[in-house]
Amino acid sequence: MGGVCLAFPSIALLPLQSFRCIFCARCGRTPAQIAEIITLPRVIAGVVTLVASLAYLTMATGHGYVVKCNGRQFYYARYVDWAITTPLMLWDLVTFGTASSTSTSGSVNLTRVFLVVMDVFMIVAGLIGELIEGGERWAFFGFSMLAFIPIMWFLCKLENDDGVCCGAAAGLTPESKLFQRILMITIITWSIYPIVWILATTGGTSASVGAPVAYAAAEGGYRALAEGGFTAVGVISVDAECWIYTVLDVIAKSVFGGVIVCWNWSEWFGNQAIVPTPVSML
Repeated sequence: MGGVCLAFPSIALLPLQSFRCIFCARCGRTPAQIAEIITLPRVIAGVVTLVASLAYLTMATGHGYVVKCNGRQFYYARYVDWAITTPLMLWDLVTFGTASSTSTSGSVNLTRVFLVVMDVFMIVAGLIGELIEGGERWAFFGFSMLAFIPIMWFLCKLENDDGVCCGAAAGLTPESKLFQRILMITIITWSIYPIVWILATTGGTSASVGAPVAYAAAEGGYRALAEGGFTAVGVISVDAECWIYTVLDVIAKSVFGGVIVCWNWSEWFGNQAIVPTPVSML
C-alpha cells in the first residue's frame, strides 16, 4: 500500500494544475482567447488525471480491492481507472496524430472508435485473466495482447506519417511535435504494464482452496497465508506491484497530461498577446 499512498498526492497535482489553468485563462481575456487556451485535449488531460486521482484515493484508503483465494490482493479499482482513462488518452493521441494529415474526418473517427474498442477489450481481458488463478488466465492474457498489438501498430503508423520512423521530421506543426512527445511516453510506459502483469501473476504457490488458512486471507491477507506456510502467487510482492504501477501511472497520465496542458505555457501567463487560430487544437 505504500506506493498507492505515495502516488495519490503526486497524481492529484495535475487536475489541480489543469483547473488553475482554466480559471487563470479567463482572467482579462476575450472569449476568442479563452477558446484558444481551453480546448478539448487539455480538458481531457485534466479529466484523465482526475479519474486516476479518485482511483488512487480509493486504494489508499483501503478500498477498491479483493483478496483472492491464493492470498494476493487484487486492486480492481486500478482496472476501473484504466477502462475510463486509457480510451480518453487514445482520443488525445489520435487528435494530435491526425492534426496535420490529409485523412478525412470519417477516417479519423473510425480510427478513434477502433482504438477505443480494442483498448476496452484489452483492459477487460486483463481483468478477467488476473481474477483467474489457473492456467486459463494465459488465454485471457493472450486475448489482451491481441488487442494491445493493433493499438501499438496504429499509433506507430500515425507517428510514421511524417516520413521519419521514430523521430520528428523537419518543419512539423506544433500539434505534430506535441504528438511525438506524448506518443513516446505512451509507447514506453504501456509496454511495461504487461510485464508487470506477468510478474504479479506468475510464480509462488497457491494455497489450497479447501484449507482453512486460505480463507484466513479475508482478515490477514498475504501475511496470514505467509504465517500459515503458504506463498502467495507472484514473482513480485503486492507492494512491489503497487510501486511499479504507481510510477507507470504517474508517467503515463500525469506527465502525459502535463505535456499537453503546459504546452506553450509562457503564452498563457505571460504578457504576450495570443492570436487565435481556429484550426489549432492545442
